[in-house]
Amino acid sequence: MSLRFVPVILAALVACRAAPGGGYWGTVEEGGAGAGAAGAGAAGASTGGGGCHEPGPFPDMPNSGAYAGVDALDGDALVTKLCELVTQGYSSMSYTAARQVVLLETDNHGGQVLGVYDGFWHAPTHSEVNIEHTWPQSKGADVVPARSDLHHLFPVEADFNSARSNLPFGEVTLRDWPGTLLGDPACTDAMPGHVNGCFSVKGKDAANVEVFEPRDGQKGDAARAVFYFSLRYGQGCQVKPLAIFDPAHPAETEAVLKKWNRHDPPSDHERQRNDVIEVAEGVRNPFVDHPELVDRISFQ
Repeated sequence: MSLRFVPVILAALVACRAAPGGGYWGTVEEGGAGAGAAGAGAAGASTGGGGCHEPGPFPDMPNSGAYAGVDALDGDALVTKLCELVTQGYSSMSYTAARQVVLLETDNHGGQVLGVYDGFWHAPTHSEVNIEHTWPQSKGADVVPARSDLHHLFPVEADFNSARSNLPFGEVTLRDWPGTLLGDPACTDAMPGHVNGCFSVKGKDAANVEVFEPRDGQKGDAARAVFYFSLRYGQGCQVKPLAIFDPAHPAETEAVLKKWNRHDPPSDHERQRNDVIEVAEGVRNPFVDHPELVDRISFQ
């Protein structure tokens, strides 16, 4: 059964949305600098923060078809329902096959793929790009089907793949990589007022934990991929705890990822990607179809 949903118009609530490819909710802070300063800042500088106030919750969205009835569910009951949707009818593939699907189908646009962390277009070859496991292989994504599940695989430039390694995601306050910011300073999906929103960085967060912070346009996509993996690969239709993804401070990471899910709601590209993956694997990421469901689940 197709789980495809009818997109809900959110424009009335998007007062701080950056571009068609992604966006942020809230209002721009006065005096916020525009995004896209090429090579801005030196290593060691603070790169956190942004130009929008904390967004409010998602509006209520109509649920029909396979999602009928989820309106009345939360917590474990919601997890059980969504678990059924991401496991029943799932068709696994080899990792070799999954890599080809990412490069030639899910992320291929006119013969090129977008590096999700650098924001540049690349040839769809393994010599040009790696495959990023949003949930790291060393933390439970090393065996098929988890290793080859397209919902958390993305094309990524090799240096960024190495820098991220198996780090948890977070908001960097003290950058230690790269020395000079790398990426497309002319990106159109950075948060207004977030001067370094076009760039992915690695460094310490406010709790002095080493984290990787994706560029703004990938934040929501990454968060929804992590939440999908937690839902899909937990034991007995229970979530896989974020303490596995981030042993140092899982509660803080959950809060950050939920914020990113609200700041960067699903774009047309992400929804279309969900359609393509459904054809290949038989299931969808419910948090792309209904991002508001994230806030009704604990991933601890």
